[in-house]
Amino acid sequence: MINILLTSKNSFLSKEISRCLPGCSFVYLDRENLLNFFDLKNIIKNNKIDHIVHSSWAGVGAGTFSDYVYNLSVHENLKNICDLVDKIFIFGSGSEFAETNLASEFDLPKTNLNSYYSRAKNKISWEARKINNFINLRLFGCFGQTENDHRFIKRSMLNIRNDKDVIINKDKEMDFFYVGDLISLIDYYIANQSYNLPKDINCVYSKKYKLSDIAQFLVNKYSPQVKIKILEHGCADPYTGNSALLDTLNISFKGLHKGIEEIYS
Repeated sequence: MINILLTSKNSFLSKEISRCLPGCSFVYLDRENLLNFFDLKNIIKNNKIDHIVHSSWAGVGAGTFSDYVYNLSVHENLKNICDLVDKIFIFGSGSEFAETNLASEFDLPKTNLNSYYSRAKNKISWEARKINNFINLRLFGCFGQTENDHRFIKRSMLNIRNDKDVIINKDKEMDFFYVGDLISLIDYYIANQSYNLPKDINCVYSKKYKLSDIAQFLVNKYSPQVKIKILEHGCADPYTGNSALLDTLNISFKGLHKGIEEIYS
């Protein structure tokens, strides 16, 4: 049995991972333990933890300076205990990129990092690249059965089931990644030596879809009479990433459409 420390019990990712990742037992931490280096170290040792999956994050979206300090403090503690475990999985964000070479390397939109959330993700991603057993799985959008009702795919599906219009404020290309595929990716990394694998990877599919494409798939599949309403003309900047590194792993992912069908059919 593989012992995994989840740094959150109630986050979307933690709930899905603990429900679906095979052959693992799980230990959960609260935020106070994460900020206390000695508590964190003792929990890892006492529970013989093999891997850490870090999804506890303060200030999702914009955040405050206090959230920024919390996120960097937790990361510092994880850096200082990284020699006690095999792998530490963190989750980057497409929002983290400023006008740097890294943005061009990953073919990502450039942002001005005007939120504490993006700034912390950016700093942690850069530092994680220097640590051998940190694995940064970068998400742009992730969907699954237990995601919050306000997120696009879940919200659209709830509207369809209630015979309401699917609403899009402004259309754009956006990368959504099925959480079942994310769990398969984590399982793959656990089963293989990470020094042969990318340490920083965009969790995106090669085919790109606009929000309207996804909405049309949902409507056609589940309720053709429902209408799609786009409130603003034109398209916003894409929120997408380059899939080249992920494609080299040759993992058989279910993909966007099959992921949706697995949840809702």
